[in-house]
Amino acid sequence: MLRKFTIITLLIGAFLTGCDSPSEDGSPLVHDTLVGKWEDSRGKNWEYFSDGTVLMSEKDKEVTLNGKWSRLDDGRVKVEFTMLGNSVGEVFTEETKGDDISVTDSKGHVSNLKRVK
Repeated sequence: MLRKFTIITLLIGAFLTGCDSPSEDGSPLVHDTLVGKWEDSRGKNWEYFSDGTVLMSEKDKEVTLNGKWSRLDDGRVKVEFTMLGNSVGEVFTEETKGDDISVTDSKGHVSNLKRVK
């Protein structure tokens, strides 16, 4: 169980951080470019909702994590997941071009995602 938690924490830690509301001022993110379902090159699905919630699931695995996200005033995104009472999060920048998104975490790691239709 500890191994599974550590693996999940490392995977999420490379991509995610804490938030309490959809945006810093609490307004909904209905028209935010991040809202929708995305898939990364490792088979993880990320679904961002306008109410500030996010789901992460892996293909062919029974792992689904619920979290929160918000858009910061400077345009960066904060995401946080809580697992077994521990919060794991990250602040990242994103660049959206149509149905493609490039996400860069605080350590400079880049992930590329495609919108799922």
